[in-house]
Amino acid sequence: MTRIEKQYKEIEKVFPKLKLVKGNSFFSIQGTIEIIDKERTFWDSFDVDIKLKNFPSSFPQLFETSNKIPKVADRHIYTDTGACCVCGYPQMILATKRSNFTIKHYIDEYVIPCFANQIYFEKTGKWKNGEYSHGDKGIVEAYLDLLKLNNEKELLVIIQDYLLKKYNIVGRNDKCICGSNRKYKKCCADRIQILNTIGENEVAKLKENLNDKK
Repeated sequence: MTRIEKQYKEIEKVFPKLKLVKGNSFFSIQGTIEIIDKERTFWDSFDVDIKLKNFPSSFPQLFETSNKIPKVADRHIYTDTGACCVCGYPQMILATKRSNFTIKHYIDEYVIPCFANQIYFEKTGKWKNGEYSHGDKGIVEAYLDLLKLNNEKELLVIIQDYLLKKYNIVGRNDKCICGSNRKYKKCCADRIQILNTIGENEVAKLKENLNDKK
C-alpha cells in the first residue's frame, strides 16, 4: 500500500463521498465535499477532482467539477488550467516542505476554506479574508502577508540581505541588521527562517520579480 493509499484510509471515514482514483502516473481524489460549519449547518456541496501528482513534494491541484463556480480569474480560478487558487504561492511552497503534510491537511486547511470563501462571496460579493491580486503582483502580496512586512521596499531589502547571507553572522541577541534597533530574535529571525524553508532559488525569483517592477 502506497503512502497516498494509507492517507486515503484516514480521510474516507471523514469524507465518505470521496474516492481514490489511480491514474496512469498519479492518484486523484474525486467525489463530493460538503461544507458544514461548526454548528453543523450545511451550506453547500462541491464536486471535486484533486490531482495528487508528485504529492507530497508538489502541491495538489483542486478542480471544482460541479460547475458552481465561474471559471474566471476574479473567482480565483486559474484560467490556463481551470484549477482553484486556494492560497498564495509562498504558502504553497511552505506546505510542501512540511514533513507531515497529508491529504487530510490539504482538504482541511485549503479545500474547505476555499469553498467556504466562495460561498461567502456568493452571498456578500466580497471575500471573507480579503484577496491577493492576480499574477506576479499577487505573489508579492502573499510574501508581504507571510513575512508581515508593510511594503515592497521592505521586502526587497530583507531578501537582498538574505541572499547576500548577511543574516548568517547575526546572533539571536544582536541588533537586527534591518535597522529596527530591536534584537534579531524579536525582529527578523522568524522571517529568515521562513525564507530558509522556502529556499534560495525561490527567493531569488522573488527578487527578480521585484527588480522587474522598478
